[in-house]
Amino acid sequence: MKIEEAKKIFNEWHQYMEIASKLDKVFMTGIPESFLPYPKNTIRESLNIVKKFYYDVGDIKNADSTTSTEILFLDSHIDDEEAINKIVDSWVLKNLELRKTIIEELKKVRDSWLEKKYEKIK
Repeated sequence: MKIEEAKKIFNEWHQYMEIASKLDKVFMTGIPESFLPYPKNTIRESLNIVKKFYYDVGDIKNADSTTSTEILFLDSHIDDEEAINKIVDSWVLKNLELRKTIIEELKKVRDSWLEKKYEKIK
């Protein structure tokens, strides 16, 4: 994979992460892999290429941040069938109080992402 393609995948992965953080709150037991914008291996490869690119140009800060939270989000995606089975079996979704908490957490995640977006614009 060339750096141009890796950067494209990297940028799309970053856009997806906003949704992934919300999905993580909903699924709680693991997000289905089919929600990913690319296969896990492709995303990992692009993250490694972009990280190496940043290291090579001396941008250590971006190189280090390239894989820290991204890998955590990537690893929260599990096999589709396993994810669906966990959702069906989850007692959490049957508890009304926990549902309210989940909704509140979703709103917090949204607000946090909006805050970060506006910081980048300024």
